[in-house]
Amino acid sequence: RSGRAGVKRRQKYQRTRTGCLSCRARRIKCDEEHPVCRRCTIAKKTCHYPDEESAEGGSRRGSKDGLGHGSRSSSSDSTRSVDEVKVERGKGKVKAEVDDTSALLDDANLLDPFKQGAQMYESTGGIVQPGDVNWDSSFIGNYDPVEMPFPGPETAEMAVTAVIDVAENTSKSMNAATGIARWGAMGSGPMLATPNFLLPWFPTAEERSLILHYCANAADLMMAIPSGLNPMLAINLPLALDSPRGMNPSADALRVTLLGIGAVHQAFLLARSGMSTPQTAAMFQYASNLRDTAKEMVRRAVLEGGGAKSDAALGAGTALATIDIFFGGGGWLENFSLAKDMVAFRGGPAEMLKASQPTQLAEGVTVSPARLMLEILTIYETFGCLTTGQEPTLISDKWEDWWYVGSRSTYEEHSVEKQFGMSRVMVHLFSRLARLLSRVSRCSTIITESDSPTDNMMLSSVVPMNTGVIDPLLPISSLISSMINPTNSSATDAALIAEARLLNSDVDAWIESLQLSTLEHERVQIGNRAYAYAMKILLLRRVFKYPRQDLRVQNAATRVLEHCSTSTALLGMSIDLTWPAIIAGCCVEPASRPMVLVLLELFKRQCCFDIETACTIIQEVWRRIDVGEPRADWKEVCDDLNLQVL
Repeated sequence: RSGRAGVKRRQKYQRTRTGCLSCRARRIKCDEEHPVCRRCTIAKKTCHYPDEESAEGGSRRGSKDGLGHGSRSSSSDSTRSVDEVKVERGKGKVKAEVDDTSALLDDANLLDPFKQGAQMYESTGGIVQPGDVNWDSSFIGNYDPVEMPFPGPETAEMAVTAVIDVAENTSKSMNAATGIARWGAMGSGPMLATPNFLLPWFPTAEERSLILHYCANAADLMMAIPSGLNPMLAINLPLALDSPRGMNPSADALRVTLLGIGAVHQAFLLARSGMSTPQTAAMFQYASNLRDTAKEMVRRAVLEGGGAKSDAALGAGTALATIDIFFGGGGWLENFSLAKDMVAFRGGPAEMLKASQPTQLAEGVTVSPARLMLEILTIYETFGCLTTGQEPTLISDKWEDWWYVGSRSTYEEHSVEKQFGMSRVMVHLFSRLARLLSRVSRCSTIITESDSPTDNMMLSSVVPMNTGVIDPLLPISSLISSMINPTNSSATDAALIAEARLLNSDVDAWIESLQLSTLEHERVQIGNRAYAYAMKILLLRRVFKYPRQDLRVQNAATRVLEHCSTSTALLGMSIDLTWPAIIAGCCVEPASRPMVLVLLELFKRQCCFDIETACTIIQEVWRRIDVGEPRADWKEVCDDLNLQVL
């Protein structure tokens, strides 16, 4: 307390005496708007007024504003006390997220928007019509669509700024004073708390609710290190709101894609909350419809609407890959190929960066939309290659080097670290490993860590013996040495062996250097180490063919799980650690399996349905190990179950 002497108390801690119970519990000033105050609408909280103050507040506001707000909708629940509201605030982050989602849904009308499935979008181009949705009345308010003209560029810019402000404040569980102040400074435009604000782009209450949900949760869902700067939100929203509905196919596709992200996350929150199966299934189906519609709209925008060179179309393609991950990681190949085709059509990554103009992210901070999208696509492709068996192309000799090349923007210096929780060097190393694994899977060359007899003898147990005539007195090390000796193998095999050994040496050196690295953010340090040890497991198991029980494999798996657990349990940052957990979890001994299950359960607090896919892969590997079935590793399970996942 003494350390804060002379510091002005922050405005948000002023207690309201006459406002709603929710604002009182959160210790913020209530504007006493009826039936739902603006702060509760922004924070997506249930707004309740004490009975004795409701009539007084309603008449006072009515006489002052001259507006008839009408009475609040009836509810079977009695008005909650301040103490009850405070108790609810302490139930944990997951519970709070579920409560927020549940507040958006009217149980009696939940199924109505989803009964028609895909037919809902056939005549509307992926946009839900107002008449198709019965949404909670507190999100509809009083508006006349006929009297709402499409805003000009200035209003659109104000919309983007205000939505980002409110999203950032909401994601930090802060009040919306900053966003409101920004509105007041820019002019007397409509408040974000009213549905009128987003009406020109999102005509139904449901769509407005979903886009606000996306904005409020984008940083937590897609950034390993959430901060006040949300680059994807700052890039996607201006592109999505750039054009009137129906005038720009690329912008329309991006808007539907962002709605899809919000919908699939709400579906996951409903599933986690334990709500009834029909409700969860309905929201999941709705999210799936948005996903399918967005993919078709992106395809049409690129092939028919001239969107091949549009940042909005590329942004939609990138965001669709995110939706595919949230849905469990499947069904991404066709859309992802289209996104890479757009990159190729624009001359490749290096040419895109040369033509990209930086966008201001904050005062003194700029970001290149093309660079940010390319980085996301590159990392998605790198890890997608683990299951497809293909070689990465965005970081390859196919294009001019761009991964380490600086740009005119300032945010990119640490953009990969903040978005994915690992360094740029780590991604490049993993890209090399993905390329090596692809090449190893297509050849029968036996690769050892070195030419020493010791390494060759360790490999003898996995070398298939020929049935031909072999001198029984010839040492097995000589047989293997002759098989892998570069002088007796093709140039391709020799190059593959050299590549494997060089990468193995580089990974060992990288792991050693990470022990001394303390300058980066703690989450980046942990992410680098988790992925480095996961790479070591992949080299030992899938390149040098060591058994799962090998001591180095077990030690590396233990280290991976320790780092993932530290990041998740202590830092609360579990985004983008799924692959290390899968690779290590498939190798651990039975005694360590409970630790893996606890880790995956913790992942679900921040991630989505992709964790369910990870659980499926790991548990199938364990089952095969326990019953002695062959092909008991993650790659073989993915192949057998046709799980080509991101």
